[in-house]
Amino acid sequence: MTDSQTTNDPPLAAPTGSTDWRPTTLKILNLDFSIKWIDKTTENGAQKFGWCNCNDQVIGISREIHPKKTADTFLHEVLHALNFALDIKDGSKEEEICNRLSSGICCVWIDNPKAFAWWQSLLWNVEVSEPGDRPAANATGAQPPGSLH
Repeated sequence: MTDSQTTNDPPLAAPTGSTDWRPTTLKILNLDFSIKWIDKTTENGAQKFGWCNCNDQVIGISREIHPKKTADTFLHEVLHALNFALDIKDGSKEEEICNRLSSGICCVWIDNPKAFAWWQSLLWNVEVSEPGDRPAANATGAQPPGSLH
């Protein structure tokens, strides 16, 4: 997030061809989580691709995994944070639920990009000129979510 960007602004687009743009903060309801992009040493120590420490409001994700696995892991950890923020008590099934939901949502999103472009346009009040086009920048010039590629 840039200094001029507020938490209610849509994210800015990553530079063309950049693979280095990664979020470092995430607002989940009334909580501000920091995102740590962890290296192989940390990842292997935890034996995970990511983790969520809800008490400290920190999400850790390996920076050395395939982009599709990164997307799945990011969503998985966000689901843990949402469970915490919404006080959802799924106990011993939380990990299984987060695994299945993150993988399922990623698959639906990948297989239906036009539907999600439309869905994003509803959230940010931007127009999609052709089915399958990415939503255009809104009136402020900020890019809508999903414009990170």
